[in-house]
Amino acid sequence: MEKRVQADHELIQQILHNSIENMLGGRLEKIRIEDRQQLEEMRKVVVTSNEALRADLLEKAVTANNELVHSELAELRILVKELHRLAYVNRND
Repeated sequence: MEKRVQADHELIQQILHNSIENMLGGRLEKIRIEDRQQLEEMRKVVVTSNEALRADLLEKAVTANNELVHSELAELRILVKELHRLAYVNRND
């Protein structure tokens, strides 16, 4: 009888142990899935942010380039006017 009680006790302990392992394993898997989903969402946010920053930088680079071109054109206009003025002065001499 005592062996039977001991065997039943061990069986109950094993069943409880297996149940706890199954519950913890299921919870761990759920946490892993949630973590993967959160990481994927964060990755998408980072990619979107990176694309927005890239577009903003491109726009600023184009604007800066346009401003530089306008500045250089203004300088060229001044030089051309001066060349015309000097050519006119030399013709009259």
